[in-house]
Amino acid sequence: MNLNKATYFTTAFRFALIGAVASSGIVSGPSAAASPAKASSCSATFAGRIAYTTGAIHICDGATGADVNTGASGVNPKFSPDSSLIVYQNNNVSVMSSVAPFAHWVVTAPGFTPSFDPTGTQIAFGNGGIWKINLDGTGLTQLTHDGGHQPSWSANGTQIAYNAPVGGSQQVFLVNADGTNPHQALTSASVVDTVWRPSPKILFGLLQANRDYDLYSYDPTNQASLTRLTTIRGNDDEPSWSPDGARISYTSGSGGIWIMNADGTGLQGPVIANGRQGSWGN
Repeated sequence: MNLNKATYFTTAFRFALIGAVASSGIVSGPSAAASPAKASSCSATFAGRIAYTTGAIHICDGATGADVNTGASGVNPKFSPDSSLIVYQNNNVSVMSSVAPFAHWVVTAPGFTPSFDPTGTQIAFGNGGIWKINLDGTGLTQLTHDGGHQPSWSANGTQIAYNAPVGGSQQVFLVNADGTNPHQALTSASVVDTVWRPSPKILFGLLQANRDYDLYSYDPTNQASLTRLTTIRGNDDEPSWSPDGARISYTSGSGGIWIMNADGTGLQGPVIANGRQGSWGN
């Protein structure tokens, strides 16, 4: 993809006009300054980088403790598989480079909770169901019509896990990447923030009897594999696998972004004091 055709280079984010997406799927709109953000405490205590939001998209370097405000206003940032790009949600599904000068471009019309496929060439997102689109803005396809959101691809790219409403709760669903065989994968209390790639296990927050959310992992090939990972009071949600699948970052009910081993041990944090919705990349 030729970024010079489709991007502009600035540290101030430009909002795309809703409904102004060109046939190529790539537009730019009038400029606007990034939203003010609280100062963040980024700890040099982990390998890789975590993209997160305070209203503005930041990147915390776990090796140096450096914290960079990218200038993009938005939520739900997600690294691409090679960590060179970040997809995020503002008025549209948007993408930016993960290094300065943070090129930005708009991929599609309004959508929510976007995530990359394992090749970094497609993005899934929610908008009344699960959709996918190519990174260059072509191939927009609706996969489900069930109110699904928070999609996350399997490591091999053949399936997408997501949340969808059933009665008065949200449940974990799976659909093939071509839109076939959408089905409920787990019957449980209400769930939030489904995350799959790169691990074979799906992460999500599961509602408890005290109305808090705790983090669980689940292997969709084994119905008996549901495993509780957190137990503290308050909502533990918004998880992300580390690039090697060995650790997990998440937004803790204790405040900020914490990390732990994949089995729930080795709790450490907060590694980012004032952020949430972390995505762990290289």
